[in-house]
Amino acid sequence: MSQRTPPYHDTVLEFRTEPAFEIDLRQPVDAASLARLRATGLGHPFAVITACNPGGQRRGAAENASRTAALEAALHERGAAFTPVDGCSPDRSHREPGFAMRLPLPDARALARRFGQDALFWFDGERFWLVAGEGPMEPLPPPTEE
Repeated sequence: MSQRTPPYHDTVLEFRTEPAFEIDLRQPVDAASLARLRATGLGHPFAVITACNPGGQRRGAAENASRTAALEAALHERGAAFTPVDGCSPDRSHREPGFAMRLPLPDARALARRFGQDALFWFDGERFWLVAGEGPMEPLPPPTEE
């Protein structure tokens, strides 16, 4: 039996920009993180999608690398602007490479489905949301500490 990936709400996004920075989705996005996003051209709505571990089922490193390369090629074919982003568990024991991309939400959902993803992260310009890849589910914000 395959092991499932960690829960979405426990994700830390590592933006592989220059300089690199991270956003912990367990916390609200603070002013410094908003400024970093804007400085890298990501201040407007965008999606974060991975091609790894479709359906939440862990796959081998070679298969995930091939899937990531296919997602990158699909973004190049579309002419979409994108930035490499790794989704990580807080302790960094789990990591899935992916991309932040400026696409309309319906297009991002379709791309996530194409790569077998149950969900994607959506940044609306102020906060991140967890959005189902398909179905009528409304966007749900990740849990925040109170």
